[in-house]
Amino acid sequence: MDLTTTFIGLGLVVLSALPFIYFYYAGQAKTKAFIADFMALARQQSATISQYEVWGYYTALGIDARTNQLFYYRKREGREKKSLINLSEVEKCRVVISKKALNEDQVIDRIELALSLRNGRQADETLLFYSREDSMSLSDELMLVEKWKVLISAQLDSRRKLAAAS
Repeated sequence: MDLTTTFIGLGLVVLSALPFIYFYYAGQAKTKAFIADFMALARQQSATISQYEVWGYYTALGIDARTNQLFYYRKREGREKKSLINLSEVEKCRVVISKKALNEDQVIDRIELALSLRNGRQADETLLFYSREDSMSLSDELMLVEKWKVLISAQLDSRRKLAAAS
């Protein structure tokens, strides 16, 4: 093989890899900007996020264990939802999976984390993890919603034990 063919082949490999590299770094920049917005939301409430999760470039959930607050932020196609939930007002946490019939199959339509409030007068606070309208395929949302259910339930249990001990 001559040197010209080698350089042409190498150039084609580099050119074909450029779009993938570009989209990878563009996605990283988008995620960093989203995390910065999310952390700014917490700082506005004088809170420090001790643990958080970002998925789909447009949804974040975080907890401040010190102040016992949960932060949810979703920004998608011009729509924005910000929720600050005081976990002291939450009775229990559960996963809600809504399914729809599609042909003869059951398809997951929505995955939400529902927080039942103590006063009972308000409806459950629901945090959307997945919607078929936004994304046709599930990735890690089922694992994430279960992880956060366990995390929030543990936080609720530890606060109850502290309250019972005092």
